[in-house]
Order: sequence, then structure tokens, then C-alpha cells
Amino acid sequence: MSVVMADEAKDVHTEQLAACVRYVPPEDLKVVAQTYDGAPVMSGSVRGVQAHFREKHPQAVYVHCYAPDLNLVLCHTCKAIPEASDFFNLLENLFVSQCVYSQHDQFASIQEELHIEQRELVQISNTRWSCQLSSVNALMKNFPAVMKSLQKIRTPTALALHSKLSKLPVVYLFVVFKKLLGITEGFHKVLQKENVDLAQVVHYKSAVHDTLVSQGTAQVAEEIYAKAKAACRENNIHESSLGPRRKQKMGDFVVEVSCGSRSDLLNDSEHLKQRLFYPCINRMTSELENHFPNVEKEVMIGIQACLPASETFLCMQSLEKLASQYNIQLVPEEVMVTKSFLSRKGTEAISDILSVFKPLNPMMFPSLKTILQVTLTIPDSSCERSFSSLC
Repeated sequence: MSVVMADEAKDVHTEQLAACVRYVPPEDLKVVAQTYDGAPVMSGSVRGVQAHFREKHPQAVYVHCYAPDLNLVLCHTCKAIPEASDFFNLLENLFVSQCVYSQHDQFASIQEELHIEQRELVQISNTRWSCQLSSVNALMKNFPAVMKSLQKIRTPTALALHSKLSKLPVVYLFVVFKKLLGITEGFHKVLQKENVDLAQVVHYKSAVHDTLVSQGTAQVAEEIYAKAKAACRENNIHESSLGPRRKQKMGDFVVEVSCGSRSDLLNDSEHLKQRLFYPCINRMTSELENHFPNVEKEVMIGIQACLPASETFLCMQSLEKLASQYNIQLVPEEVMVTKSFLSRKGTEAISDILSVFKPLNPMMFPSLKTILQVTLTIPDSSCERSFSSLC
């Protein structure tokens, strides 16, 4: 069993392509899957590489690389919620402002003056999920030093950044994204592992999704609001009530909103909850559903049945869906004996698909051994890790 994986990256001068073949011994020539990024030329169902490849290898299901999918969840959330997009643009602008040599030295001096552990601000990256959380955490821990530094610099850019940070809705978003990104941090780390299998990815995704859904309550929103207000008090940020924009008269005209500007967010808990917290958490959960999983449904059901933590572990009906995809004759009695055999080993010894695969003798469990081999062969990512040094 084997899988074809490919990905490309481009530096300043050269475009590079990495192609890999993944297999689980004993290997044969059957190709069970193919993994690329989501570019239409690769993933297109009609003229994409995966479509042409399946003309010669019909059983090779297409698996979109999961690693960048988590980044797409945040990107699409920001596109749908303008305030979230503005928030991360603000983080990037703060990082750029601190990169100026003289301003960086002043920032370090203020950190020492305030007895704050010296921490650098983190640059935002559109391709690395961990950078988003690191950037939020770094700024929250350095918030007093950042505010004082911007006040001392007093350039137009610094004063504009200070003005934006001195608003409750912005501080509120810091607390919101610290929580939401913190929930997904472990999932990001799992997606970077080389030995994670597809069933585990979907299992962990479900846990993250359910956790996010459970946090979308009025009680959690009130807790976030309380933390944001406490942060404002600690940093002497005055909570001026920003009511609806007043109509301005200009001759015979009435101007309700100035061109190109967004309406100000009110400072009250209910407004921030409805305008920021609920939209952010709802969008992230829906994006998780849209991007995970993207494997054919019947195949995914069978893969899940191979995972010991799944409710459908070794369910005959579920396994048959995967077996039919690869023309494997699954024997019901073999599955029954496998359950009895594994029960003698205990739940601690059987923790993942590999721990199920290894102890099964291929002479005694030929069909199930083959199904597990297919499941282990199908990857969760492409060759993206080959280019980690270029990202």
C-alpha cells in the first residue's frame, strides 16, 4: 500500500517541488491515496492533478493537506468579521513599529523599568497558526510596556496605535482570541507531528469543535468582558461610552457615516458579545466543520472504525465501507475474533491504530490487517514539512 504526496514552495528565486511516497510494510504497488494542497490545479475534481491521477488509480482517494487548513479557519474568520481582521492588522503594525532600532531599545528599557520579563513581540504569519496565539500572548504580557513606549515615541503612527489600543473593544478581542486560539493550540501541534494518522486528526478536531461550541455561552462572554475591563483598569484605559454616531449636517445634506470608516463598537457587555464574541466563535466552529474532514465520507467512516477511541471501533458496518473502496473481502468472524484478542491486551496497550495493527498476525487476521494497513498509509498532510525552513 502506498500514497503519493506532493507540495511546492517558492523562495525569492526558485520554485521547488517535493514529492514523497508513503507506505506501510509489507509494501505493494497499490496506491490507496494522494495528498496535495488545495490549489485548484492540484485538487480540481475535473481537471486537477488528483482527477487525472484517479483515471489510472481509481482507488486513490484525494486527501487535502490538513496542516494549512487550520490557518484557513482563522483567515476565513477574519474575512467574515471586519473587526477581527482589523485586530490582527493592529498586531502586525505593532510588531513593525517595534522593529525600528531606536524604538526597540526604548521598549526594552521600559520593560526593565516596569520589571517585566523581556519578551519580543511576535510577527503575524498567514501560514502558521501558532504565530497568532504567540503574538496575542506576547502583547498581553507586554501591554503596559507597549502602551508606555508608544506614548514616549509620540510619532503620528505611535499615537494612532496607542489610540487604537486604548479602547475596550480591542482589549476585549485580545481576551477573546487568547481563549479561542488557546483551545486550538494543541490541535495545531498534533497536525505538525509526522506520525499522526487521519483518524486521530478527525477525532481531535471533533474534541476541539465541541469545546468551542461549549464556550459559546452568555456566562463565558461575561467572564471575557470582566477580564477585559480588569485589563483596562490595570492599564489606565478609560472606558468612554461610544454611543451611536450622530448625524452631521452639511448644508442641505445629512452625513450619517463618513466614507470608508466602520461604525464604532459600543462598550457595553451585550453589544460586544453580539458583535464580536458570538460571531467569532460561531464562524470558527463552522469553518472547522467545512475544512475537516475533506476525505470521501464512506472512506472516513471506515477509517474512524479503526481508531480505538472511536465509538464505532471495529464496527462491521463501518469497516465494510472502507473495505469496499479497496476491494478487500472483510470476514465478519475475523472481526469478532479480533475484538476478543484485543480485549485480552487491555485498553492501555491499545491506544491508536498502530498499536492495533502491530500485534495482529497476517495469517490469522488477513483482511483486517490489510484494512488497518490502508488506514495507516493514508496521511493527514502533504510534503509541506519539507519546506518548513522556507516558511
